[in-house]
Amino acid sequence: MGRYTFLEDVALADCAIEIEGRSLDDLFETAAAAIARLMVDPGTLVITVDRRIELEAAERDLLLHDWLSEMIFLKDRDALIFPHATVRVTGEGGWRARVVSDI
Repeated sequence: MGRYTFLEDVALADCAIEIEGRSLDDLFETAAAAIARLMVDPGTLVITVDRRIELEAAERDLLLHDWLSEMIFLKDRDALIFPHATVRVTGEGGWRARVVSDI
């Protein structure tokens, strides 16, 4: 997995995270882990559900934005947290993320 750091000194947002990944897939996986860590202690979660998510966007940055938004939405709506996600990002005819996550 890549690396993430919570940036405490950024005052423009409620939270700022610097995320690095070894690949685009790893970047999305690391982003999911960072968001999960922000919301709960992942060590307290029991992984019980597999969930498939497919997102599409015209640009990579928009796809990452939609991915992070989806993680927050699913936490709020369904009480689902994604500390471990397997993500495949492709750029054929627009950008697509296919996700299979353990929840």
